[in-house]
Amino acid sequence: MILSDRDLTYLKGMDFDDGYEMQLENNAVMTRLEFLMNRCKGKRILHIGCCDHIPLIREKVEHHIWLQGLLEEVADVCIGVDIAEDAIDYVRKEGFSNNVYYGDVTNVDIINKIPVVNYNCVVMGEILEHVDNPVIFISQLKNTLLKLNFPSDGEIIIDVPNLYKMQRSGLMRPVEIINTDHRYWFSPYTLAKVLIRGGVFPREIVFVDQKFSNWYFDRGLNKCVPRIRKFLLKQKSYRGDTLVSVGRIDL
Repeated sequence: MILSDRDLTYLKGMDFDDGYEMQLENNAVMTRLEFLMNRCKGKRILHIGCCDHIPLIREKVEHHIWLQGLLEEVADVCIGVDIAEDAIDYVRKEGFSNNVYYGDVTNVDIINKIPVVNYNCVVMGEILEHVDNPVIFISQLKNTLLKLNFPSDGEIIIDVPNLYKMQRSGLMRPVEIINTDHRYWFSPYTLAKVLIRGGVFPREIVFVDQKFSNWYFDRGLNKCVPRIRKFLLKQKSYRGDTLVSVGRIDL
């Protein structure tokens, strides 16, 4: 979906409405990994938060769904950076990738710790919901990218949990189902608001899904029958697991 001019008047604080109805557009549903790999082909990528949780890395590598590895397959260059030093050490020790580096992208000193190439794409997957202040985080990331001479037409791809996911609460029980390290759910509007406030303009927002791979079904992370789930998502893609924003630096 593309933000309308009317959306932007509210997102940029030029107008106010305490009951604004933002229109959600269905798009052709695909998996998160399919979308990211298609979008990143031939790009020079800085992959932020590249490692994942250590207990999941080997399993994802073996099932060919570890994002850093997949991006290295399709990109011209993919340099990963992660604030989890133990995860970086693990990935290097196990031989999963030598293109990963320890560092904090909110500190411009990171440019002295990673290879400096002519990056034209940033991928930051499943990170923003973990940080205490996402607006400040995005603003500091923007400063780092400017130090790296990131081009004005370069793509900044950020994905987060979708508020409208098909299964966010127990169907028969009053429970919230959540990763216990998450601070936020995001809707298209709130994601766009955070990004614009931080200095990144979202050119488009896409709904994608996580759980078409057998790895997720085998681990019991998907409670819907796969064929039923796929059918429902084709009708209402905004019920997918994940929101992806494709944006640029807002100069």
